[in-house]
Amino acid sequence: MSSTQMIPTCNLCGGQYPTSNTDQLLTPNICPVCAFPGTPWEFSTFTPTTPVANVETVQGIYLPANNPQAMVIPVKINIHNEPAKAYRVPQIDFLGPRNTLFNITIRRGAAGQLLSSPYHVYFQTQHRNLPNQCASAITQGSLKYQWFGDIVVLKFDGKRMERFTDASLTGDMVNVSWFFLNEVIPSQEVQV
Repeated sequence: MSSTQMIPTCNLCGGQYPTSNTDQLLTPNICPVCAFPGTPWEFSTFTPTTPVANVETVQGIYLPANNPQAMVIPVKINIHNEPAKAYRVPQIDFLGPRNTLFNITIRRGAAGQLLSSPYHVYFQTQHRNLPNQCASAITQGSLKYQWFGDIVVLKFDGKRMERFTDASLTGDMVNVSWFFLNEVIPSQEVQV
């Protein structure tokens, strides 16, 4: 930088920043710290890079770790619009840090048929959590795998799995129970 070149000053915080960072700015005359207030960012498996355009709420099935009774809960879904597609990100932070959450898709029902509305099962893989009493209760103690921590099941509105729809205990628990009776997470199997 030459001695005659000005160092930009941020309009929000008044701090100065080098001009080499100006190509990273979203808005002129705003420093990177103010332009990206959440830094340092945490790793997230569910967070797209675009801002939230819309929020919708759907009913999901909640399987609490410390209660044998499944329940329906509202789950907010952030909709992120990209040029070619809209991404829907469920806000289920109460399950734990985003970088510890995983999901499995249930594509087949109790009779082995392909489901017209598949499900996503969101869970943690940390065994420091309590064993899930609810998953055990809905399978009458016949779990194929010991699940830990709280679990949320969301239902897709079609085979393309582009958006979520409301799940219910009466219409969806047969398929959810079948999943817990028959499925194992290969990387989570306990060695005996």
